[in-house]
Amino acid sequence: MKKYMILFLAIITLSTACKKEHSPMMCGPNHSGFHPDYFVFGKNQSNCMCNMIGISYYMVNNNKLYSEYIPSDLFRNNNLKPDSDYVKVRMLMDQFPAYLLSHPNSSFGIASYVENPGVMNIIAVWGTDTVSWHIGPNATTLPAEIQPFAGQAQQTWKALWP
Repeated sequence: MKKYMILFLAIITLSTACKKEHSPMMCGPNHSGFHPDYFVFGKNQSNCMCNMIGISYYMVNNNKLYSEYIPSDLFRNNNLKPDSDYVKVRMLMDQFPAYLLSHPNSSFGIASYVENPGVMNIIAVWGTDTVSWHIGPNATTLPAEIQPFAGQAQQTWKALWP
């Protein structure tokens, strides 16, 4: 299971950084509102010994919600979630804070993944530009501007978790 976590984190790390030739504005939405081509959020679940016990992510694409639980193929069509679950995630996206858009590829409230299991990872993709955020589970360590969103993201994830 550890090799799946390492592989997954390596893929995320390599794919979530903005290209150096792009300006920071290219790493955000190219129109008003928060409507990325893809929106992915979720978290890795591990115990205190860093043994993975689950990776759970959700992706919005073309107004559909897909789920993924590693290890399996990423976001297959047979992982399509009901429209009622999509509505929950769409409500979360509608609350996406401008503060995060102005701080792309950032981590908040995380000393380390070992000390903070359950970090919420968020990825947004516009065309070829990818932006990611990593938000710790303890709201008191987060900027005030993102605390309500972080709480809502945790609640949405819990409501979707099987």
